[in-house]
Amino acid sequence: MANIVVTNTNDSGEGSLRQAILDANASAGADTISFTGSVFTDATADTITLTSGELVITDDVTIEGTGANQLTVSGNNASRVFNIVNFGTDATIDALTIANGNSADGGGIRINGGGSLVLTDSTVSNNNSGGGFGGGGIANTGGTVNVINSTISGNTSSFGGGIASQGTLTVTNSTISGNTASQPGGGLIVGGAVTLTSSTITNNTAGNGAGIAVFFGTTTAQNTIIAGNNGNDISGGVTGNANNLIGSLSGAGGTIGTGSDITFALAGITDINQVIAALADNGGATETHALVAGSAAINAGNNALVPSGVTTDQRGTGFNRISRGTVDIGAYEIQPIATNDIFTTDEDTVLTGNILANDTEADDSDTLTVIAVNGFANSGYPFVLPSGALLAVYPDGNFEYNPYIVPDNQFQSLAAGETATDSFTYTVSDGQGGTSDATVTITVTGVNDAPTGSPTATLSNTPEDTAIIITAAQLLTGFSDVDASDTLSVTNLTATNGALVNNNNGTYTFTPTANFNGTVNLSYNVTDGTATLTGQTQTFSVTPVNDAPVAVDDSASTFFGTTVNIPVSTLLANDSDVDSTSLSITGVSGATNGTAVLNNNGTANNTADDFVSFTPNLLFVGNASFNYTLSDGSLTDTGTVTVAVGGNILGTVFADNLVGTLGNDIINGGNGNDTIYGGAGDDSLNGDNGNDVLYGDGLMDGGAGNDTLNGGNGNDTLYGGGGSDRLFGGNGNDLLYGGAGSDNLTGGNGNDIFAFAALEGTDTITDFSDGSDLIGLYGGLSFGQLSFSGNNIKVTSTNEILATLTGINTTTLTAADFVTL
Repeated sequence: MANIVVTNTNDSGEGSLRQAILDANASAGADTISFTGSVFTDATADTITLTSGELVITDDVTIEGTGANQLTVSGNNASRVFNIVNFGTDATIDALTIANGNSADGGGIRINGGGSLVLTDSTVSNNNSGGGFGGGGIANTGGTVNVINSTISGNTSSFGGGIASQGTLTVTNSTISGNTASQPGGGLIVGGAVTLTSSTITNNTAGNGAGIAVFFGTTTAQNTIIAGNNGNDISGGVTGNANNLIGSLSGAGGTIGTGSDITFALAGITDINQVIAALADNGGATETHALVAGSAAINAGNNALVPSGVTTDQRGTGFNRISRGTVDIGAYEIQPIATNDIFTTDEDTVLTGNILANDTEADDSDTLTVIAVNGFANSGYPFVLPSGALLAVYPDGNFEYNPYIVPDNQFQSLAAGETATDSFTYTVSDGQGGTSDATVTITVTGVNDAPTGSPTATLSNTPEDTAIIITAAQLLTGFSDVDASDTLSVTNLTATNGALVNNNNGTYTFTPTANFNGTVNLSYNVTDGTATLTGQTQTFSVTPVNDAPVAVDDSASTFFGTTVNIPVSTLLANDSDVDSTSLSITGVSGATNGTAVLNNNGTANNTADDFVSFTPNLLFVGNASFNYTLSDGSLTDTGTVTVAVGGNILGTVFADNLVGTLGNDIINGGNGNDTIYGGAGDDSLNGDNGNDVLYGDGLMDGGAGNDTLNGGNGNDTLYGGGGSDRLFGGNGNDLLYGGAGSDNLTGGNGNDIFAFAALEGTDTITDFSDGSDLIGLYGGLSFGQLSFSGNNIKVTSTNEILATLTGINTTTLTAADFVTL
């Protein structure tokens, strides 16, 4: 016994059906022919067209088709399709359509004497037999034929448009419809033994016996419809009284139409359309005549007459043979028809609907209910499908489907626009014992899901003033996105207490603010490119390190040949350490043009009163210097102190022009009308004899200081300049300008003028003599702008005190005491 495979639709050659039959004929024993390969497994129906004559079967074989609605073997209107010859040859043909055959004695199939045929789940249609014994669809010339769950339709012949049988014929759960004979037997002509069970014979045409014509032999009908044919339904004797439904008894003999049989006349039926609908696809692979609502065939059969092992009607699986307690008459069993449903939703939306909306029941009085879901009794309570979705189906067909009830189920990982399918089955009942099954398919479309989670990574700390690399992977640790195809990234990353640079490679460089130590706060968002999780934070620390102190250079000044003591506190005043640690000077070094000594003032444990003594070299004038070491107890820095050493300058008997140094100078003009510039530093200027001009601030070089100016003899002019100066006019009529700062002015003997301008500080006149001395105003200041209070002269508009006159009540002064300079 061999299993032979057909792989193409060719009429001949390797892989063809013809070759498979030839191989089976040549192989001893019962062989099986099946159809495989992509040509037969796709959704497209296939046809094998015979171009070289009929297919002859000479040995036992089973031909397993792919479905009567999927695979047709066509005689191309030129030849018979199958010819079963040889005595004892047993053939089974399943799930095929045999069509367009044309030959005498069986246009579609011929069974010769002694052979047998079992035809199941097949259709024999549109074949023609133009002569001989007849049998447009099937001719049984002495063999045995079993027709099960099949349809014989649209065939033509002279005798027996559908089937001509001279042997043994059994027809079960089958339909013989729309066949035509020019002679007797539109559907079936009988010349042997025929048994008809649960079948429908209708809409056939012939001059006599449009449904069945019995020439000789025995014909038995049970649970069968023979009605609605074009001509008398039965010609000849048929054994009935077995729950048949007969249209017309004209020409009929035997017991048909008696006893438990129903006739149109008895039931008051006037038209076949009151019993059945047109031949159509009502489910299954073959066409059938559905029973209409109120049909006399409904529940009118006899369960005892249903052959053993027959559990479905002609349509096969899903269509019970006994649906409502009592079998119906004919090939079709009325029952609820549950039709597959298709719904759509997205992964976050609950779907509602009704699965019974497209289901039907021929008996309108019946109410359909859902009695089972996925093979389990339907309680109406929600339950979780294998997909993770929550489903509740109610008896009335309403349902709720929630694809999101179980976190991280298979749909939450769908990317936006990506789809997946879910399904469940249900069983519908008509309440009369009839049930039907269907499948609900739900397409779930993904929508974007936002990232979830919180940061869990521990970021590394970094020392003060040291940059650190932060990775996006660190920041994303602890976050996830159920959308499997989404990639998470960091956006809007900011940091406190430093500068952050995106390196555009998944890393960031953080540089702390100079000398900062403490906590750095990161803030950022996590996005999948569409949805964003905002407000995420991370922290790490910048650990402190000791920073060196910063020594800022200082300056000092001293008189010629004079040691200056510089307090350590003065030198430390402009020094700093970002660590705010205590600073001290631990030593001095590198003195130039003098010597420097760090003195602890006799208190070795108290550095607050320490000072540095600097002594310039003998006769040195100019800038000397020394270095000091600044310490925070661990690290040090060096500062430099520049000491301006003043000169000791003596004028001559002539008119001299004398200029001081950057230090604290002593300048004596001597005789002559001298001009003296003190320069920087705290200078002592003495005009001596002559009419001298003294500049305490050294206007020529921008110097300043707290100077002492002595005019001496003569009519002198003294300019204090910047700083808090002391001006002594001495003998003569002197002109005293204090300049900026709080100056002390003493005119001395003579008629002196004390000069003032606004915004130059408050000066004190120690010896103003009313009637001999005058107050000079310059810089746009006038007497009318002044006011007087006690010893003070003020600028009225600003209340600025210009001068304080020791021992003088200024309210007694008049305009005569003032002069404009």
